[in-house]
Amino acid sequence: MSEMSKVHIWIGTTDKGEEEFGEYFELDYATEGDFDDPAYQVCGFCKDLGAKWYDEDFLGVGMFDNAVEVKELLYETVIKVPEAYDAAYNKCLELGITEGNMVFYYTDANLVVADTSKKYNGLHYLGMYDSELI
Repeated sequence: MSEMSKVHIWIGTTDKGEEEFGEYFELDYATEGDFDDPAYQVCGFCKDLGAKWYDEDFLGVGMFDNAVEVKELLYETVIKVPEAYDAAYNKCLELGITEGNMVFYYTDANLVVADTSKKYNGLHYLGMYDSELI
């Protein structure tokens, strides 16, 4: 199984602008990757995951100026498996989410999201889904 065979999805509504929302994901390159340097600043996404770093190549973000149906938000992700798309959509309905203006996803099969009930930068964690047809 490749790292990118699974996708973690967060979805919802935010009142943050694109720049402010983007700050949540900003990695600190000032210490040249030295995570043990006391000056190293852990990004908000990493803090929420309990990590010091994440691979920016695995992250995708979809943002709309106004609220759209969750189906449209889910189309912004890399889910290619119809059953996985349906499961993510049903999870939204279970959580009472019918529309939103933001979705972000992270394609890493090895990532473990410890706290699935908290909000991440104001968005709900839906879960991990298949992203590749097998």
